[in-house]
Amino acid sequence: MNIQSVLGTGFQNMKAEVILKESVCLTSEDFRMSLVNETEKSLEFLGTLADMTLRIYMRKKEECWQLQMEWEGNGRLACRSLGWSLSFILPEQGRGDLKVPCAGRYVSDCGLYPLNTGASTKPDSRLSGLFFGPHRPCLLIGTEIPQKNLHLYTVTRIDENTVWISGKTTFPKGQGLASVLRTEVSFIYQGLIPVEAVSAYGRHVSVIPEKAFAEPLIGWNSWDYYFSALRQEDIWENADCIEQDPVLKEAVKCVIVDMGWEHREGEWYANYRFPDGLKALAERISRRGLIPGIWTNGCEIHPLSYPALRNGEMLLRNADHTLLQVDQFYVIDPTHPAGEKFLYQTYKRLFQAGFRIFKVDFVDALLEAEEFYDAGCGPYDAVRRVFEIVRQAVGHGSHILGCAYPPECGAGYADSCRIGVDIHNHWEHVLWILEYLQINFWENGRLFRIDPDFMIVRGIDTSLEEETNVLNPMGEIWRNTGRHCWRSGPVFDRYEAETWANIVVFSGGNVILGDRLGMLNQEGLRLIHEHLKPAGQTAVPLDLGAGRVAAFWYLQEPGRKRLLMINHSDREKTISFSFAEYGLPVPENVFCGKKGVWKNGVYSCFLNRHESAVAELVF
Repeated sequence: MNIQSVLGTGFQNMKAEVILKESVCLTSEDFRMSLVNETEKSLEFLGTLADMTLRIYMRKKEECWQLQMEWEGNGRLACRSLGWSLSFILPEQGRGDLKVPCAGRYVSDCGLYPLNTGASTKPDSRLSGLFFGPHRPCLLIGTEIPQKNLHLYTVTRIDENTVWISGKTTFPKGQGLASVLRTEVSFIYQGLIPVEAVSAYGRHVSVIPEKAFAEPLIGWNSWDYYFSALRQEDIWENADCIEQDPVLKEAVKCVIVDMGWEHREGEWYANYRFPDGLKALAERISRRGLIPGIWTNGCEIHPLSYPALRNGEMLLRNADHTLLQVDQFYVIDPTHPAGEKFLYQTYKRLFQAGFRIFKVDFVDALLEAEEFYDAGCGPYDAVRRVFEIVRQAVGHGSHILGCAYPPECGAGYADSCRIGVDIHNHWEHVLWILEYLQINFWENGRLFRIDPDFMIVRGIDTSLEEETNVLNPMGEIWRNTGRHCWRSGPVFDRYEAETWANIVVFSGGNVILGDRLGMLNQEGLRLIHEHLKPAGQTAVPLDLGAGRVAAFWYLQEPGRKRLLMINHSDREKTISFSFAEYGLPVPENVFCGKKGVWKNGVYSCFLNRHESAVAELVF
C-alpha cells in the first residue's frame, strides 16, 4: 500500500498484520488491501478475507496524521493483535546522527538509541520515531492518550537507507472474541525538530484545569536512605529534624512512610519495627503539623501472604490458568469483586489510621495480564480501576501519588505521579531520569503533577557519614567490572548533588527530600534549603537529540526566564549557549552564580564534571 502521496517525503509503503488464536498470522496481502477513498485529508484502505474485513484509516488532524486499523470478524475467531508497519527512507543528511526515541514500556529502557543496520529497538510504548540531531526535522509517532490496550512500537533498520516502523495493539483474551476490534490511534508528526515534535505530541492531551492540578508536594520520604530497613524511630528522627530546622519547618508539609513498615506485601499491617502501630505513627507525624503519607505495593501481593493463600480467586491468571507472577509477586485483579473488596478495605483502613497521602506503587504489573475477570477490560482500564477504588476509599481530600503508573492511563486518576527510574546518589541514575524527562516533559500539568523522585544530596562532600547507603549487592559488580548497573558507581560529589537538585526544581514537580536529614553536613543542608521551591512550569530540553541527554533546559515562568546548563561530560569544560542557534530572543543580560562570559548573544560558562549552572535571563 503506497502512502507517499499523503504522508510525504520519506514514507514509501505500509503493511498490515492480523494475529489470530493459535498464532495464525494474516497480512494485508491475504486481505488484498486496496485504496477505496482518498482526499487531501484522508486515506482509507479496505480488504476482505472470508467473513473478515480489514480497514486502515489515515486522517489529517492539525499538526499530524492519525492512523488506526479496524478488524471485523464473526465473533468466533479470537483476534490476539492488530498491527501495521511503515517503511521510511532515511534522508542523506543526518543518517549518522540517527537516534530512535523510546518512551519506555519499561522505564529503564527509556532513552534515545542509535540504530545500526539489521538491528531493532525493543517493543516500546507511547512514542517512537527518528531523530537526526536537535536542529533537523524529525519523524515522531505517538499514541493517543488515554489508551485501553497495549500498543507497542518497534523500529527496524533494514539497510543503510531504510527503516520499518511498526505499531501493534494487543488484546486480552476477553476482548479478542469481539466482532469488531480497533488499534489504538497513532499520531504521525513530520517536519518539526525533536523538541517541537514532542511538544506537539503533548498538546493532544488537554491541560488540567487549574483547580484540578495538584499543588506540588514538599515533603520527606524514607525510602531512598532507609530502603526496607526502616523503624518507627527513623521516622521520628527525621520529623524532629524538620521541626528543629527553621527553613525546613516552614517549607516541608508532609512525611511519607515508605517500604519497610508492612508485615509483607499484601498484609498491610505494621510489623515489629513499628510496635506502636500505624495510628500512633500518623498521629505523631500530624502533631508536628505535617501530613502523614504511606506507601503500598498497589496490586502486587506476596505468594506466601495470608490473602494470597486464602483469597486466590482475586488473583490474575495466565491463559494456561497458572497464576500470573510479576517481580515474583502475584497480581490482584481489580475487576474481580474479591479484588475490589480487598483493595478498598486496605486503603480505607489506612485512611482511618490517619494517613492522607497514598503512594500506590507497581500498578504497571497489570500490563502483563492476558485476561481479566471483566472480559471487556483492557490493561489500562484495570490500572484506572485500581485508582478509582483507592479514591473511593480515601476521598478527594487525600493526595494519591502514582508510582509505576503508566501515563497511557490518562489524567484524573493520580494527583501526582513518579516519572522515570528511581533516583539514587549515583550519577548514572541522574542520566536515566533525564532520559525519561527529556521526551516526557509535557506530562506535567496535562496528565498529573510530575514527581521526578527524591531530592537527595548526600555524598562524599555533603554527608557526615562515610557510608551513605544500605547494603548494595550490585555495588561489587561495578567495582570489579566498571559496568554501570542499579545503584552502582561512586556516590554524589557536591557538583552532582547540586545538579540533581537543580533538575528537581526545573522539573516543576514534587520536591520530596530523601536523605537522613540529621546526617547532612552544612553543605548538604545548604543545598536542600536552596532547592525546596519547584518551578511553576517544566523546563524544555532545547538540544533534544544532540546527545544521550539534553544539556540545555529552558524554563519560562510569568515574569521570569531561566536556563539550566549541565556538563554531562566526565571532564571539566566550557559550555557555550547561543540564543540564536536555538531560536530564542537574545536577553539584555545574563546573571549566573558561576563564572561566565556574556558576549554577542552567547553565554559561556566553565563547569566541572557533572556540574551545572542556572542563568537568570534579563530582557
